[in-house]
Amino acid sequence: MSVNDPRAIGSFVFIRLENDDVVRGTIVRVERGVLTLQHEVLGDIEIPTNRILSAQRVSEEKLPAPGATPTPPVQPPVEQIPEVGPPVEPETPLEPVIEEPEAVWASRVELGLNGSQGNSERLNGQLAFRTTRVTEGTRLSIDANWRVNTNRGQRTANRLTLNARQDWNLPESQWTLFLQSGSEFDEFREFDARVSAGAGFSYRFIEDEDTKLSARIGVGFSRDFGGPDENSVPELITGVDFSHRLTDRQRIVVSGELFPDLTETGEYRSVSNARWEYRLDTEQDLSLSIGVEHRYDTQATSEFRTDVDYFVRLVLGF
Repeated sequence: MSVNDPRAIGSFVFIRLENDDVVRGTIVRVERGVLTLQHEVLGDIEIPTNRILSAQRVSEEKLPAPGATPTPPVQPPVEQIPEVGPPVEPETPLEPVIEEPEAVWASRVELGLNGSQGNSERLNGQLAFRTTRVTEGTRLSIDANWRVNTNRGQRTANRLTLNARQDWNLPESQWTLFLQSGSEFDEFREFDARVSAGAGFSYRFIEDEDTKLSARIGVGFSRDFGGPDENSVPELITGVDFSHRLTDRQRIVVSGELFPDLTETGEYRSVSNARWEYRLDTEQDLSLSIGVEHRYDTQATSEFRTDVDYFVRLVLGF
C-alpha cells in the first residue's frame, strides 16, 4: 500500500524503514512529506515519507496491545426461567486467535562495470544480489557476489561468493543467536571451492534509526575442495558490523570477519569491506555505492594470500 493514499489514514500498518527497522501503529495523517504514526507505547511518531521503503496494512483487531488481556467475546444474556433451579453457568469464552504479522522482505541488485580499449583491452564486471527477511524476532540475510575480469579476451579473475546468516533475538535482551554459512568458488585459487559454517552469539551495542553497531563470536569450520588440503579446519568466528546514516541520502557501512585456525596458532583468514552509499532517487530506490573489499588468507600461497577489490556500483532496491 502507499502511505500517500488518502484511504490509508486510520489504517493499522507495519512500516519498514530504510535501515530495515519495522514499526507499527495507526496512520494519523500525512502532510508535507511527513507521516504521523500513532504508536501503542511511544505515542505519535513523525516519520519522513522518503525514509519509508514499504507499508503493509494489518487488521488491528487481530493484534492486541502489548501486555493487554484479550477481551473475551460478549455472551448473550441468559434467558430467565420462572422455574426455581440452579443458576445457568455461562460457557467459558475461547481465546482469540492472534495472527503473527507478515515478514518484511528487502532486496537489492548491484551492478558495476568498467573497461578500457586501445593499448590494453580490459573489462571488469561485478554483480551482487542481497536480500533480507525481517520479522518481530528473526532476521535472515542472504547475499551473492560475482566478479569477473578480462584482459585481451582472457579471464584474469573469476570468483563467486555466497553467504547466508540467520539471527534469532533472545527475549528482552540485546543478544541474538546466529547461524551462518558461506561458499566460495574461485577459478584462480589453489582450490575449486571452499565451504564454511558456524554458529554463535551476537550483541547489539547500538541500534537506533541512524546508527547500528553489533559484534559476534562463535565457532565453526571451513573445508576446501579440489585443493592440496581437503581436511576440515575448525575455526573461531569473530565479526563486527557498523552502519551510520550521515544524511537522508547518505550512509556508510563497514563490516569485518576474522577466522583464526583453532589447530594452528597464527593461521587465519579474514574478510573486511567498507562502502559509502548515496541515494540518487528516493522514489525508484536507486543508489550509488563506492567501496573496497579486502580478503586475506595466511595459509594460501603468496600469489593468492591477499585480494583487494575496489568497486563503484549502481544499486536498485525492491
